Amino acid sequence: MAIGMKMVWACLIVGRVATAQPVTVGQPAPKWMIGAVVQGHVEEPGLKPTVVEFWATWCPPCREAIPHLNELADQFADRSINFLSVTHESDSEDKVRAFLKTHPMRGTVALDREGKTFQVYGAGLPTTVLITASGKIAGATNEPERITSAMLEDLLSERPIDLPAMSSLGPRRPLSFGMKIIEPAALVRIVITPVVSGEPGFVARGDQFESHGTTVSELLAFAYDISPTRIIVPTPLQQRAYAVQAWVPPSRVDLLKPLMQTAIAAAAGFQTKRETRRVDVLILHGLPGKLRESYGSPHPSMKVEPGHLSGDGIELDWLRKQIEAEAAKPVIIDHPINKQVQYDVRWDPSKPDSFETALRDQLGVEVKRDLRDIEFLVIEDRENRKP
Repeated sequence: MAIGMKMVWACLIVGRVATAQPVTVGQPAPKWMIGAVVQGHVEEPGLKPTVVEFWATWCPPCREAIPHLNELADQFADRSINFLSVTHESDSEDKVRAFLKTHPMRGTVALDREGKTFQVYGAGLPTTVLITASGKIAGATNEPERITSAMLEDLLSERPIDLPAMSSLGPRRPLSFGMKIIEPAALVRIVITPVVSGEPGFVARGDQFESHGTTVSELLAFAYDISPTRIIVPTPLQQRAYAVQAWVPPSRVDLLKPLMQTAIAAAAGFQTKRETRRVDVLILHGLPGKLRESYGSPHPSMKVEPGHLSGDGIELDWLRKQIEAEAAKPVIIDHPINKQVQYDVRWDPSKPDSFETALRDQLGVEVKRDLRDIEFLVIEDRENRKP
């Protein structure tokens, strides 16, 4: 099997974003709905003053806040304040334990496996919530560095805390290192900039997307949720690359991809249409084969590198899309199964048949070829179209 077009995803995080409103000062603190405790022990709200940090191992601003929160925890180690860190549902217990070995965190660290605690608190990443000993919300912020020792003294005394109210969106932070955000308070932002060359891949979650220099095919693959192999792009557009920064409010995650579709077409000067064509396809027989069913990873986390596919907690259709990108032709699963799986497939890209062999030996599936009618997204270049 010839190795075709490569799509390298630096990281893909697709998460359920809470639609609940953020907690407000004075309201009773919702109870925790914790799935597992990795470090320390959990005490319910209303027993002691508590600093709650909503975070994730993959979240850059969350990681940046750890030293500051650790310093506060050390300062108040002999005082009656709990420090509780609740990790996002996309993190597994093993991942958090490994993370803590290189990034120690003070206080209790617990997992929100089903996202329920994030939801009842209306928490984004990061979010810090202060709770009084009487179980009331004293303050909340999307910027952990705003929390000071003076605020914690006020928390102990149940005095009002001078902390600006948290919005449902909060100030935007980059998902990846090196990105710059000019207007962090913007509610909706779609900025597409042409670049001569850039880093391949992108970083994304439900309400936000960032890339340093992604091709038109890769951008459209994300925006339309299809494989690049099912997109027909004119030659003049194939080599263009764009840096993109896009986001929508967390409560309107459904708007991100449609807005990106329109913005990408406007920036690159093309229009799209759907068209069915009969083409060669690969059919996967025998799934799930040797795939391991994934537990405790409710949202997909996957990586694509030359000679290496890996994933945890993803649907079989996501794996199909990865195989499509590697094989450079449409891929069909003969009997789709609704399961989340984990896998790690390796092969030698220099050997044409090694990918198909890896699928058979490591995933336990057979690959057959056939002709099928497949719907494509066809791109028409307005700037170079003949009259």
